[in-house]
Amino acid sequence: MSPILTPREILRSLEFICWRVRVLMFAVLTLSPLTAAHAGVFEYVTGEAGLLPPGTDDRPWNEVLEELRNHAYPDPPEGTKGVERSHTHTLSNGHEATFFYYVPKSYTPGTATPLMITLHGAAMLEEPERGRGGYKRWQEWAEQTGAIVAAPSCTIYNVWWTPEGEEHILETLRYLGARYHLDRNRVYLSGFSDGATATYNLGTRFAGLWAGCIAWNGSIRVLPSADHLPVFTQNAAMVPWRAVHGEKDQLYPGAEQKWPMKRLERTGADLTWDVFDGIGHEGQKTFARDKDFIYPWIGGHTRNPLPEKVDWTVLEPGRYGRAFWVRVTALSTREHDPWEKQPDLTWPAEPGDTEHPILGISGADQYEDFVRDTTKPGVLLRRILTGSGADEAGLLPGDRITHLAGREVRTTEQLGKLLQELVTPGDTVEVTIIRNGEPNFPLNLDVPYRPQTFDLPDHTQAGRLEARREGNTIHTRSRKVGRFELLISPDVFDLSQEIVVNFKGAEKFRAKAEPSTRVMLEEMRDRLGDTTTPYVARIPILVDPAAAPEGEQGTPAGKDQP
Repeated sequence: MSPILTPREILRSLEFICWRVRVLMFAVLTLSPLTAAHAGVFEYVTGEAGLLPPGTDDRPWNEVLEELRNHAYPDPPEGTKGVERSHTHTLSNGHEATFFYYVPKSYTPGTATPLMITLHGAAMLEEPERGRGGYKRWQEWAEQTGAIVAAPSCTIYNVWWTPEGEEHILETLRYLGARYHLDRNRVYLSGFSDGATATYNLGTRFAGLWAGCIAWNGSIRVLPSADHLPVFTQNAAMVPWRAVHGEKDQLYPGAEQKWPMKRLERTGADLTWDVFDGIGHEGQKTFARDKDFIYPWIGGHTRNPLPEKVDWTVLEPGRYGRAFWVRVTALSTREHDPWEKQPDLTWPAEPGDTEHPILGISGADQYEDFVRDTTKPGVLLRRILTGSGADEAGLLPGDRITHLAGREVRTTEQLGKLLQELVTPGDTVEVTIIRNGEPNFPLNLDVPYRPQTFDLPDHTQAGRLEARREGNTIHTRSRKVGRFELLISPDVFDLSQEIVVNFKGAEKFRAKAEPSTRVMLEEMRDRLGDTTTPYVARIPILVDPAAAPEGEQGTPAGKDQP
């Protein structure tokens, strides 16, 4: 006679069966001969599953780390190397987003391989497959290095620098990291035009992910000018940069980009930038000219996941608070004494900065309601740079330029040529537009001698945290930060000794860090499955009592002082 099981025993048996089914499904899908515990932990940290295997908390953190680092990645399915593939996922706004990717024939799962994420231009279109073929310019490099190339597609539902666009790019990284043996210290981000603008955005908001950022024919000024996003240029110092502009680029003229590049240089950023003579807004020509430089540049830059100093500015801690081994968890609303005088955010114009006229029109093209339309007259304006001659004249996004100085305009190329032929810097030129269906709407536009100094404000309400590591001692200071966490890695801290945290010169914490397997795995999951650097403990520091988590009270770390 079969024994009778109690309800509790039945429930435990069902839980065990469900867990085994999940593990078996993962093993089958990945073709990886893993142990049940290892497969489950890997699923969790890579975001493929929402729960940890039972008993994981009781396992030593270093044992779990060793298993994760020895994870056996499967061979790609036959016929999937050397060809373009795609994957579509659903974003939090309910819309689908697709990325294309290329796994080179030289890829071997036993060797950690670089990843290049490349972002296309013309971000605000309804073309869900615009990323298709994006790997081609990187194909030669991919085969030489074994690197994987990913090319997400951007549409009006996930514009690159919106939360949904950022989600799409980060999900691309997470998805590929769960299936291919990526070297997380060699993940690069590159983009052309709007893709370059997005690279500036992601590089200064998620700096800890990238080994280097490459921006071709884009402009960091688009973010505050057209989309009202704060630009925290100080964060650029946390990642290496390569930027290229075209001398004849009509959207983002090379001369106009001189002062933003100098602004980035003044932060201490590792930045190499050039203006290519004779090059317009042309991605293929820019890449071809830069190829001999960019290949060795990439090879010479790997991410340092544990920099001695982190200097991070953030306005939205919940989304952008993490940078390497620090995390801002709440801002403070109280008035703070200034930490230090902020760098001057404008750069004076210099003689010779501008060698051709600039309207201040960004992203002018032939689209109506984000759909290609060449039947309507004129050039549709998508963005107007704040403070430019176009802005002062009253041009608006959605206007359509039909005439410049009395000459008909039908294409962006024609507009650029007429500007060069008919207008001298310092002139006032008449443009005729269609606005809200009303034709023959004339405006007078002053064309400056040089680029005007467009402001890149570090938002006045943003918080800034600096943390500097010196052995087992961490020196910190902050401005408008209510509380923050320090993430402790055994790779740089001696866990057998006390860790000391000083806040603005005063000791605020002294104790041994208690390593936790769960903390380590949660932090890996937060970094999209990055197992390169383990963080096994968190040290919370409260600066402003008003910023304490609900239901908790704490002693502030200290008053802000000059």
